[in-house]
Amino acid sequence: MRKIFIAMLCISLFSCNSQQEPQQNNVPEALQENNTTEEISFSKKRAPENLLEELYEEKLEKTPDLQMLENKISELAGRYGDSTVSFGLFKTKNEAYFSNAKSFLAGRMPDSLLQKEAETLLTKAENDYKNSIAGLSVLENTILGNNISIDDRHNMLKLVVSLAMMKQYQKENLPSPKPLQHVIAEQNGLMNNLDKTIAQNK
Repeated sequence: MRKIFIAMLCISLFSCNSQQEPQQNNVPEALQENNTTEEISFSKKRAPENLLEELYEEKLEKTPDLQMLENKISELAGRYGDSTVSFGLFKTKNEAYFSNAKSFLAGRMPDSLLQKEAETLLTKAENDYKNSIAGLSVLENTILGNNISIDDRHNMLKLVVSLAMMKQYQKENLPSPKPLQHVIAEQNGLMNNLDKTIAQNK
């Protein structure tokens, strides 16, 4: 009975392997794969870390309009860094000074009146400094907020572009159900034969 089972299993597997999948149509490089089990297994080991990014990059290489947009994003990001660096350094120096001055004054003046006068003077100078940069700080915060919005839109663009590619892939390359149906038919036939063999050997 075991020999019969093994023979029928081999026939089933051979018949299944003989069913060919349809050729893949217009498959993006990032989605291409081979049909044999060994090659698919090897392909999975080299699976992309981020398929969304790979699909977008592939579309980008073939789309001049997208390339221009990406160049604008990179260019503006560079200009942002250049435009804010001087203000950043200015703030860093002022904040360092006021921090150092507070530490310097702490416990240095035995005369409490002079200590209080020095602290008042330093507090006023710090408040004047903060008021003087208020307008620049608003502009900087606007730029930071815009950067976040640009990043969000950039990520949304990558999503919609790659999703459109995936939908096209799904539409044109949905596997045929025939190989699966064939396996089920072979399994049903094998189970029937097993049941008959079992009944004959009871």
